[in-house]
Amino acid sequence: MVRATDSVPLHWKRKNTVLTKRQAANHLVKQFSQVSDITVCNQRRHEVHQEIREKKKVTQQPTDEIMTCPFVMEELEGTLKVMQNGRSPEPDNITNEMLAHLGFQAKRKILGLFNTN
Repeated sequence: MVRATDSVPLHWKRKNTVLTKRQAANHLVKQFSQVSDITVCNQRRHEVHQEIREKKKVTQQPTDEIMTCPFVMEELEGTLKVMQNGRSPEPDNITNEMLAHLGFQAKRKILGLFNTN
């Protein structure tokens, strides 16, 4: 059951239990796969699994190396995609929605700020 109002976040329930975001996503995937007629070729499946393995390798780097690597555009864009909208801005009055709609040049400037020693 899906429930949403203006002041209450979206919740997924299954058998009267509120699901976590991951559980809800997995439930949706399972349900969709049962009714979908989309086929995914084996090569694409292999590519996706390879991408997942590569991402896991990156997160398993030694802490010192991770902490000294410069941020890259993919990391910034990934973070901007998962930020929650509708949150109160910090004292600078910049909202998550503003950041999510930045153009490429503005994102480059922000990366430069983050990567300045």
